[in-house]
Amino acid sequence: MGYDAEGLFTYETVAQLLHLPPGEEGIWVSQPDLLDAVADWRGALATPWRYGFTIFEGGPVELDVPPIRERNGKLLMAHCAAVARLDVSQQTQRESN
Repeated sequence: MGYDAEGLFTYETVAQLLHLPPGEEGIWVSQPDLLDAVADWRGALATPWRYGFTIFEGGPVELDVPPIRERNGKLLMAHCAAVARLDVSQQTQRESN
């Protein structure tokens, strides 16, 4: 990442259409567009925090992607199951009151 007075350069790590190889400058985004995108993302996910923050640390380059996707899928399924249990628990609690 980098920045200038008007905006910043971001490095997309997920979307294949915007994926850049290591060492590329990044995708330039204006400050207003970035803040709008963050607000939209926060609202869609109903997160309690205002902005997300990711710290990237150096590590090995993993070329075998399918195991990583499988692990991430299992983590997402576990998260969704936990949220569903919480929703049921809260609904049961409201109904008992």
